[in-house]
Amino acid sequence: MYLGNYINDIKEKIKDMNLTETELVMYVYIDLAKRFKFNPDFFFANMKTRKSIYNNSFNHEVLNDCMESNTIICRSAAKILEYVLTNLGVKIITVDDPTDYRTFKHVYNIIIPEDKSESYVVDLQEDISNIHFHGLTKSFGVSFVDDKLYIISREEQKRIHKKIGYIDDQHPYTDDYINLFKLYLDDSMTLIDKLDLVLDNIEPYPYPNINYWERRWKHEKMLLELFGDELKNKLNTVEFYQDIDGEIIYNNGFFINTKDGVFVYYYNNDEYKYDKYPLNIFAKKVIDEKIHYRQGIMGIRHHLNEINSKCKM
Repeated sequence: MYLGNYINDIKEKIKDMNLTETELVMYVYIDLAKRFKFNPDFFFANMKTRKSIYNNSFNHEVLNDCMESNTIICRSAAKILEYVLTNLGVKIITVDDPTDYRTFKHVYNIIIPEDKSESYVVDLQEDISNIHFHGLTKSFGVSFVDDKLYIISREEQKRIHKKIGYIDDQHPYTDDYINLFKLYLDDSMTLIDKLDLVLDNIEPYPYPNINYWERRWKHEKMLLELFGDELKNKLNTVEFYQDIDGEIIYNNGFFINTKDGVFVYYYNNDEYKYDKYPLNIFAKKVIDEKIHYRQGIMGIRHHLNEINSKCKM
């Protein structure tokens, strides 16, 4: 039902756009990415549940459920893209990543162009965070043989993005925002000063509909591009969560150990930035707001015990 309605909606939207096959693929690719969010239950579930989610993700009823909830894993996203584009006349296949040796292999699509030109990879799940943050599509049009080679060039993708309305003069790529950071970050600043600047201004616009995983992936990619190995083994990702009326709500965060102590960066969903806390202050926040975390935070147990001891006096 949901897949059929979606295909009909797409047909109606594109009927006067005069799209080429590649432009049609890009239009659907971006439209689906804007809707989808990654299913956090897949990462946080036990092996049995993850196996069930993964193995059933090609089931047509499950795909309709994904369209209704807008929640996917790589396998269901690829199958939905295949189903939609096949119904729009595009030749597309879904394949396992041959370089992935994990139990639950990554899955993506290959487009086989009608004009007999070279086939290319489209990896919808990998681009969801880029598209949610209005960035360049980085996993579209890639060579199946060499993932550093674009069959659909950057220039061609930008042209298509303009034609289908993804970008315009008032709404450029947010990737340009990273270049502003590069102008301000210089060698005279300490690592912590640079990190504070970036995490306090991490998002150029409010993105209220981004979920935990998309934000995590995007921010980690940004930090890697800006800092390279400078943060390696120093900044630690933490999966924070709260139980709010029986629903598990995840939140993004990091901690870093410095000569001045351990600091926690906790994402502020109202201000779209990370708030920085000395460890003793964050420990009180953990208790007051019933915040849980999956990874250890260096030294926090001492402060939690100290606060709890004072409460019992």
